[in-house]
Amino acid sequence: MVGTSHDITSVAGHIQHTLISNAVTRAAWEKHVEACISYHFHAAMVPAMWVRPTVEALRATGVRTASWIDLPFGCATSAGKAYEASELARAGADEIDLMPNVGFLLSGMEKEYLEDIRGVVTAAEGRTVKVITEMTLLTAAQLERAVTLAAEAGVSYLKNLIDLRII
Repeated sequence: MVGTSHDITSVAGHIQHTLISNAVTRAAWEKHVEACISYHFHAAMVPAMWVRPTVEALRATGVRTASWIDLPFGCATSAGKAYEASELARAGADEIDLMPNVGFLLSGMEKEYLEDIRGVVTAAEGRTVKVITEMTLLTAAQLERAVTLAAEAGVSYLKNLIDLRII
């Protein structure tokens, strides 16, 4: 039956509820976590500094904790991204979204693009890693290579990020 709370929670269980901002307050974080628990979202996406308290707040709720690395630009060093992944893993994140260096791919530097991603996958120690592809920046051939290289690096999922400048 459409409109029942059962339908809402079954749909919510497939949604990663996201809180991306450089100005997340404790009150905003608390509200975000409460919504994740209330609706039984699949995951609470939070900034790195909020991962550990989110893990603690969501313990035994079935809601996963997720965070991201180098969003929106992907220009941090590969070593820095790997270090951040290890820190997120240590803090208890279940899922990590990664913005890889698309400049490597656009420059034909496929080995560097692959290693940028692989370093995070390795440092994540078996956690779900999702690579964000900026489809609007890539040709069809580049997108095909991005998918192939991400799969070769061992990612769990690919995501699309639309160019927010066009919205």
